[in-house]
Amino acid sequence: MSPSVEMVIGYDGDGRPHDVIVVDGHEAAVTYYELDSDARLLRRGRAQEWLHQQEQRATQASPQAGRWIRRWAHQTAQSGAIAVHGGA
Repeated sequence: MSPSVEMVIGYDGDGRPHDVIVVDGHEAAVTYYELDSDARLLRRGRAQEWLHQQEQRATQASPQAGRWIRRWAHQTAQSGAIAVHGGA
């Protein structure tokens, strides 16, 4: 049986999002890895530097998350978007 995961998002008075992740009925600590296709390094044609930063993140993540980071980082650097179908 796979775990139940829920995400609740609310916005503060300044419009900034805040969220809580609940796994199997318990609040969970979450680490976010955002791959920004509009990152300054990518816009300036410095994809290798940006990919190096993503590789550093991937090595700090769990093996499964690291595979997603690497896959989506390469797709983002190549085409500016990710393919959401298929596993890492």
